[in-house]
Amino acid sequence: MAHEIALSLPSNEAANRMTKLLHTAGFRVIQSFDLRVARSLLHDCACPHHGTTSCNCEYIVLLVYRGNNPPLTLVIHGYDDFSWCLIADSSSQPLDPQFPEVVIQILSPERRVLAFEAN
Repeated sequence: MAHEIALSLPSNEAANRMTKLLHTAGFRVIQSFDLRVARSLLHDCACPHHGTTSCNCEYIVLLVYRGNNPPLTLVIHGYDDFSWCLIADSSSQPLDPQFPEVVIQILSPERRVLAFEAN
């Protein structure tokens, strides 16, 4: 089951807002990867979208925990001022089938707009 949310936000801002919404709903969120941090260790690495070494591409992985269950993996990818978030399915770590649905409801556009406007 694939879920994707498209956002008109830079990836780091999208990750911060999603983390805040999920924390508010009682989930524990851990950022496990950030491409900008990893890329800062490399030099002369050309961007596939911009063709330059100074790009703003981003790839962030968030692990979302509910109780003692295995984490749900949210992947956020973006460049310029747009980002896409999807839930990564993992057959090696089966989840409660309702877990992704609950997360999508929390991050749904209608609820997200209301929560972001309140800030």
